[in-house]
Amino acid sequence: MNDAATLPDILYIENDSRSVVLLRYFLKHFCAVESVSNYRDGIERVLEKKYQAVLIDINIEINMNGINAIEIIRQAPGYENIPIVAISVLKLEEDKIKYLQKICSYYIPKPFSQDEIQSLIRKIFTETNIMKTANSLAYS
Repeated sequence: MNDAATLPDILYIENDSRSVVLLRYFLKHFCAVESVSNYRDGIERVLEKKYQAVLIDINIEINMNGINAIEIIRQAPGYENIPIVAISVLKLEEDKIKYLQKICSYYIPKPFSQDEIQSLIRKIFTETNIMKTANSLAYS
């Protein structure tokens, strides 16, 4: 089992505590998952700390649009090229998906399986060379 101190840090912006618990379980051998329940706190966190990736549910607030939050995160120092994964339970229109592809690295619809999210995180970490070797990833 990997020591949490050596795992890459990701930020998960999600207001559903069950989704947070599930994602932490799915990714426990891959990364340390920090979570916040709203966009404002997520933006504050990225200004305070450098994460290796950000996962964001784009439909959690009425006051702020998730796409606007992503645009703000992209402007934060050091976050211009950080992988951002947009997550949504809603069926998105093709135009919205195309726009998300311009500002996000990836999009994954809910519900997603353990295999789907682990494969995506492996891909992100491989593409960004976050993990030093493929053997660093747990394939549980």
